[in-house]
Amino acid sequence: MNCKFCNSKNITKSGIVKQKQRYLCKNCDRFFREGGNRVNKEYDDSMRTKALRLYINGAKNIDIANFLEIDRYDVTYLLKNIDKNIHLSLEQIPEKTIVDKTEP
Repeated sequence: MNCKFCNSKNITKSGIVKQKQRYLCKNCDRFFREGGNRVNKEYDDSMRTKALRLYINGAKNIDIANFLEIDRYDVTYLLKNIDKNIHLSLEQIPEKTIVDKTEP
């Protein structure tokens, strides 16, 4: 196994996080998890659009994550990597979208 950041083989095990092995790269001093590469995670445009609409309407990332039933870090990933092909005009975005925090 190689470091996901610098591709070095100089890594050591450093515990288990969320049932996945965590590693420490001794070359770049960064931690990473086995299978924790978010770069390959794909979401369709409808998921990105929903996340963007909620964000524009003032919802917090944790509320967006709960509403869309995805990990809160994936919300950040979605918002940072909005595809340039998603064209949202102001008419397409509702004035307010209510996120019900009481629903599981």
